[in-house]
Amino acid sequence: MSDDSAVTVVVAHFDGLMGCGLMAELQKDRRVQVLASDLAGVALERAVARHQPRVVIFDEAVDHAFLVGLESRKPAIGAVVLAHRPSQVLRTSLLAVGVTCLARAASPAELLAAIHSAAQGQATFYRADDEASGGGPVVADVLTEREAQVFELLSRGRSYVQIARAFQIAPETARSHTISICQKLDVKSKRQLRGKSLSTRL
Repeated sequence: MSDDSAVTVVVAHFDGLMGCGLMAELQKDRRVQVLASDLAGVALERAVARHQPRVVIFDEAVDHAFLVGLESRKPAIGAVVLAHRPSQVLRTSLLAVGVTCLARAASPAELLAAIHSAAQGQATFYRADDEASGGGPVVADVLTEREAQVFELLSRGRSYVQIARAFQIAPETARSHTISICQKLDVKSKRQLRGKSLSTRL
C-alpha cells in the first residue's frame, strides 16, 4: 500500500480467534496498513520504535508505563486497548493518558472508527449504559466543534432548515455537516442520530 494517507498500525499479540478476526477486519479497510502484528514484550517495543506507526493496538494486559511512553513520543503514537469488559476505572485511566479503550465485543465499524480517531490524536471510550444497550461508542473529540453543535440538534430531530437558522448557515451547509457526522460515527442516516448523545472527555 503506497497511500500516504493510510493509517499505519502495529498490533500486539491477541489469542486465537480474536487475533485472526482482528487482522481480518483491519485488512478490509484499505486506509489501514498493518506494519507488524502478533507481537509482545520486547518484540512489540522494537517494532513500535522501528516502524513509528500512527496507532498501536493492544490487549488489556498492556503495561501502563508503555502507554504513557507512547503519548510522550514526538510525533505521538495513538493507542487502542481492546478489553473484555472494560470497567469505568480502566477506561478513565486510559483516557487520562490519551488512550482509546474499546470493548472486544465492539463492532468492526466501531473498531475502525476508534483506530482512525486514535491516528488523529483523539480518544474514544464506552459508557457502561451504552455497552449494555448495544449502542455505539461514546466519542470524545471525534467531531469538530461545529459538528458537535449540529449533532446536538440532529439528536433532537431538528431539520436542516432549523439547524441552518440556529447557526446562521445555509441548509446545504447543515446537510454537509450531517454527512460528515454520519461518516465519522458510521451511521447511515440522520434518523439514527435521534436520541443519541456524545460524551465529553473525562
